Amino acid sequence: MASLDTLRYAPWLTRERVLRWSLAFVLMSAILVTAHIVTHTAVQLTSENGEQLGIDFINYWSGARFASEQPVRAYDLAVFDAFQKSVVGSAAVFKYYVYPPVAMMLSLPLANLSFVWALVAWVGLGAGFCLWSLSRLLGWRMAALATFGAPAACLNLLTGQNGYFTAGLLGTGLMVLDRRPVLAGMLFGLLSYKPHFGLLLPVALIFGGHWRAFTAAAATVVLLVVGSIALLGADVWLAFLHMMAVQRQIMEIGVWGWHRIPTIFAAMRMAGAGESTAYAAQIASAALAAAIVALVWRARCPLEVKAATLVIATFVSLPYAQDYDMVVLIFAAGWLLNQALANGFLPWERLTLAMLLVLPIVAMPLSKWTGVQIGPIVLWAMLALSARRALAPDSGVAAFRPANSPVSSPAA
Repeated sequence: MASLDTLRYAPWLTRERVLRWSLAFVLMSAILVTAHIVTHTAVQLTSENGEQLGIDFINYWSGARFASEQPVRAYDLAVFDAFQKSVVGSAAVFKYYVYPPVAMMLSLPLANLSFVWALVAWVGLGAGFCLWSLSRLLGWRMAALATFGAPAACLNLLTGQNGYFTAGLLGTGLMVLDRRPVLAGMLFGLLSYKPHFGLLLPVALIFGGHWRAFTAAAATVVLLVVGSIALLGADVWLAFLHMMAVQRQIMEIGVWGWHRIPTIFAAMRMAGAGESTAYAAQIASAALAAAIVALVWRARCPLEVKAATLVIATFVSLPYAQDYDMVVLIFAAGWLLNQALANGFLPWERLTLAMLLVLPIVAMPLSKWTGVQIGPIVLWAMLALSARRALAPDSGVAAFRPANSPVSSPAA
């Protein structure tokens, strides 16, 4: 029983250990980023095997360049690949542009910079935005450790992806929702550059009665879509819709590896299920997650619990999400941790929170080695605990309240 309690209440997850591990992760990130720069400038701006410096950032920068001249051609696979190779090197691996025209429009300022300086600006602005937003939740010290040391954050530094921006927009919007609903709605609307991450936002805002934020979000989306049509042309949206079909086929056959996609769909496909069965399971997961969000956002519970529930439920609702998208889970973990420190931990909550944060470096290798996608298991466990905290706040709260808490208070 004592050994089981070691996992159930995880008393070994002390503040000092969390800080030491966080510093170790920051050091690891610095080493990996340095190694990435050295190895990915071996042949022009690529590694010896052709991977680009910044890996996926070439997509955003090239999309911005096409947007300033011939936007539709960004969705032409051959044209786009030839262009990016002309920039980073003829041996570069194949890349393609799959983002909506809204993203192309918002990234236009990158077209005024050279590729390398644009990469520096992109990573710097994204990390800075996320750091500032997290500091409102965790305090500057823990926010810095999370922004640069959390595994999902490290993946963004290495891949030049947009996880920092997604996390900053969604996290900041949820934190200011009660105080500045119009601003929150505008931030939610900006998520239309990556629209699937706003899948459950309407459910949360409607059932939570946040009509001003809902209206502001809808108006922002409309303005961005109309603006992209005016700036880039209507044909670019037709090209994007065609590319969506291509992207769906790529996801369905697992070209980029299901072990990096922590969704029910990927888990089912890794287990050998057919596409129809995997989609059915994903739809069931999304429907249940939406119902949980509706119940939690109608409940009388702290906004932090509602926000965490929404973020985690979004991941179990989507058929496609990548490990670098998990930066926003840092916000969810922070909100739940604040509630746990104030009211006590639920059984298994400390361990599940830790698993949530290290999921990108745990799920990827374990899922690849075992053939079992463990991401949805951890995410659903965390969602269940979050819903329990919201709907039955006094049920099963652990009596174990260590004085040596995992992190300092946000005010520290």
